[in-house]
Amino acid sequence: MRTDVIVTSFSLVGVVAVVGIVIFFFLSRLIAKPLDELTAAANRINDGGLDSPVVPRGPREVRELAAALERVRLSSRRK
Repeated sequence: MRTDVIVTSFSLVGVVAVVGIVIFFFLSRLIAKPLDELTAAANRINDGGLDSPVVPRGPREVRELAAALERVRLSSRRK
């Protein structure tokens, strides 16, 4: 009886750990991919590539940062 409880407990911990890892992976990609795109856009702007718009994607804070970078791009284009 006690062995069954231990096996069930370890199984439950294993399932929770796997689910947690999967959720962490998807959440990290949700944030990391838009930040990678913003980094590439900032590098393009720095190199003089002012023709490609900065598309806001991702969580609200990342979209706000993308919008600010787009304003910088447009401002630099006018000069």
